[in-house]
Amino acid sequence: MEIWVSEQALFLLGALGLGAAVGLVCDLLRILRVRLPVPFVGGVLDLLFWVMVTVALFVYTTVAGRGEVRIYLLAGVAIGGALYFRALSRCFLWLGYRVADFIGAVWHIVTL
Repeated sequence: MEIWVSEQALFLLGALGLGAAVGLVCDLLRILRVRLPVPFVGGVLDLLFWVMVTVALFVYTTVAGRGEVRIYLLAGVAIGGALYFRALSRCFLWLGYRVADFIGAVWHIVTL
């Protein structure tokens, strides 16, 4: 069994992308939680988020790590999420809240 550095680098880039995708999903669910003021929505969205993250991490580490959990993949996911939250989250939340407000206004007009 050979270990190719280029293959490991691609897996690390995929882990960074997965971390950014997890951050994006977290922001999407945050927008839903804020704009849908129903008491049980928060808990349901939290459960949905953690189930999705757990499945995504399990599948990715199983495929990329060939069945072995590799620490650098988990670190890559964490770093990808941190980079997303540092660089893109604020802009995405601003846009997401505006879109949610627009959809709410249209819904209000349609359901009059």
